[in-house]
Amino acid sequence: MKRRLHKPWPEEESPAGWQTIYCSLSLIIVVFFVMLVSYSEADRKKMNHLKGTLIGKPAPVEEKKNATVSPRSETPEALNEGIWINGIMLTLNKTVAMNGMEKNVAVERFLGGVRVRFNSDIVFPKGDASINLTMYPFLDEMARVAKERNLSIAVQGHTDDVPIHNSGYPTNWELSAARAVNVVRYLIKEHQFPADRLTAEGFAQYRPLVSNGTPEGKRKNRRIEVFLGR
Repeated sequence: MKRRLHKPWPEEESPAGWQTIYCSLSLIIVVFFVMLVSYSEADRKKMNHLKGTLIGKPAPVEEKKNATVSPRSETPEALNEGIWINGIMLTLNKTVAMNGMEKNVAVERFLGGVRVRFNSDIVFPKGDASINLTMYPFLDEMARVAKERNLSIAVQGHTDDVPIHNSGYPTNWELSAARAVNVVRYLIKEHQFPADRLTAEGFAQYRPLVSNGTPEGKRKNRRIEVFLGR
């Protein structure tokens, strides 16, 4: 009697087949993980942004190491601007001191230029637009430095909220505008300042610095503002 040989099942014929597939799959997963980590390191900002978008929070901004950002004040244009602004402020402040006007005139840097704020009580008689003679030395110096630097000049007139009772100026609009215009006319007539670099505006009582509720507040709001810039 012949002995019947036992035939192995197909899977028993190649016992290492499933191990090969498992190892290949594991290797693919490892390679994918390495690629994912490499990508996240190389493009961290985008990943953070995506993460922030998904959770509804803005991603933190990373600072670049060893990066030097030059501030605006270090650019050649800004340095040149700062030089002429500082020079004009120094000159005008000296003129203010020489004429004893420290309590009534303020010179300050403003929007890439210089703003000079006058208390109008020293520039004009009450309720009038005629320039006081004591203001001529300051206006002369202002015109000189503005012409040297090829600057433009904008003059603004402001009043307090007390209605004017004057046959020459029906309202504070006319008074504030006339005061600004007279300063401009003086610069043109006495210094031949280019008219295309001059502007005059009147704002009456509608742009106060402080409340008009006190005499001191009214005094501060009665003013002329002159802007020198490019």
